[in-house]
Amino acid sequence: MEIISEQHNGVTVLRFSAPLELTAHEAPDFQTSILQNLPENGRVVLDMAQVTFIDSSGLGILVGLNRRLIRNGGELRLARPTRSVATVFEITRLHRFFEIYDTVEEAVTSFED
Repeated sequence: MEIISEQHNGVTVLRFSAPLELTAHEAPDFQTSILQNLPENGRVVLDMAQVTFIDSSGLGILVGLNRRLIRNGGELRLARPTRSVATVFEITRLHRFFEIYDTVEEAVTSFED
C-alpha cells in the first residue's frame, strides 16, 4: 500500500495510490503506512477517494489517528469519501466525530477557519 503525501498551505494531504478496501486484513499495513506519513502535531487531510470499502477495523484506526493528532495539537479531516464509505460513517454516526468534506480543497481550507 502506497500513500502519497503532499503539502497544501501547511496541511498534509495523504492520498492512496490505488483502490483500497480498508478491512481487518489491510488494517495493519494501513496503520503502519499512515503513521510513517503522519506529522506528529500537524493538520492532516486524508483523501478517501480510493477507499472502496471500510469496516470496523479501518474505522478504529481512523478514530485512533484523529485522537493522536488532537492530543498533539493537530486534527484529521476526511475528504472525498465514496458513497458506500460515507454511508458507513453515517450508520456508525462517526460523521459526527470527523469533519468530512466533498473535496480536498474544502478540507484544506477548513483549517483556516
